Amino acid sequence: MASLLVATFEDDAGARAGAEILRTLHAEGTVTVYALAVVARGARGAGLVASEPLREGTSPSAPALAVAIAGLISLLGGPMQAAARTLRAGLVSTVRDLEEAGVDAAFLERIERGQLYGGSAVLAEVEHGRQTSLDGRLVACGGRVLWHRLSEAAAEERILRDIAELREDLARLRGDMAEAGPTSLKQEVMRARKQELREATRRALAFAAALRREGAAKVAVLRAQAEALDGDARLAIERRAAAARTALERRAARLEHAAEDASATRPPAGTRRSRRSACG
Repeated sequence: MASLLVATFEDDAGARAGAEILRTLHAEGTVTVYALAVVARGARGAGLVASEPLREGTSPSAPALAVAIAGLISLLGGPMQAAARTLRAGLVSTVRDLEEAGVDAAFLERIERGQLYGGSAVLAEVEHGRQTSLDGRLVACGGRVLWHRLSEAAAEERILRDIAELREDLARLRGDMAEAGPTSLKQEVMRARKQELREATRRALAFAAALRREGAAKVAVLRAQAEALDGDARLAIERRAAAARTALERRAARLEHAAEDASATRPPAGTRRSRRSACG
């Protein structure tokens, strides 16, 4: 599983040296670097700037990194509009971006509270086999290393939960329609819940599509890395590519399946059984 790496340095030269270490380890097959960037405080305490921005076309393989950079720039008063251009299509706000990319806002606040004061940092989305080797190289270069394990499933679990709860609400409302009471009010509530369910379904499908794009982009990076390697190193990267694709495809499929079920007009099976039993 990929993690977000932030290595802070006293100056921009140190951060750039850290970036070179990551590129070297990627070339050796020790780690996979999906994307990286170097950021620094501007002159006289100005906001955060990207002294080495994300390379064009790399953000789809490292959405968490793109979002983290945008979040840091927002916290530290940098040019937010410039950062927003690094984000892949389909992400609509920094807060939701952080959640969907699996980035904990508290991690960015920890950096903001002093880790970047007057210094620079290299940020990267990395998949590693031997973290100790990577940390040791960066520390020897003068870096302070922070890792953030991406909580990848949080956003999709919220979407799945929203869909399930809305379907249950609609099932209950269908049962209530037969009972005495103001029909117009019940119909209005029903329409509102149906609209909420449609929106949740759209979010599920959009998120699933984003996961599939991320999977394809990550696999492309891993295949290019494997082609430059031989023997066990190549096999390890090929296995990593297969695992990355499988994990992201599985997550996308769960969301798509929930969206397909929600698009059906019938209520959840458990609710249908309970209603038939109540009707005798």
